[in-house]
Amino acid sequence: MSTKYSSLLINTFLNASKQTDDDMYRASALSNLGQLCTVLKYSLSKDLSEILIALKCYLSISESSDVRRASILVCELLCQSLEQSTWLTILGNELLSFYQLINYLYKNDKDDIVCLHAQIALEALNKICQDYLQPSIILEKKIRILS
Repeated sequence: MSTKYSSLLINTFLNASKQTDDDMYRASALSNLGQLCTVLKYSLSKDLSEILIALKCYLSISESSDVRRASILVCELLCQSLEQSTWLTILGNELLSFYQLINYLYKNDKDDIVCLHAQIALEALNKICQDYLQPSIILEKKIRILS
């Protein structure tokens, strides 16, 4: 059912996260967006770039700690739930700027919770990139007994 209404739900949460002055309301909408993203995984491809643009804006512009925490939580959930093929095919050109923003937050943000979520997101992105650059090699040899 969630895939049928995915675009409607994503747009609702994105609009709720930007149209109010209540920071807890915005943070709640972003948290719900993150939970929806973990459920949808493969159905996010058409809305993923829009979500990432909104998250980049919230992380770089927003001064509210609640909104920043919720935004980096969504980033963490996206990094953990999406697979390597999704990141590289859909977001190949946006991946570098996304990585740089999360790395900047990890190194320079004053909020410990934001730094923790950024660290977890960086670890997930590093694993995705490492798996892409160094795929696992299965070494196996067949042994036959001749009679």
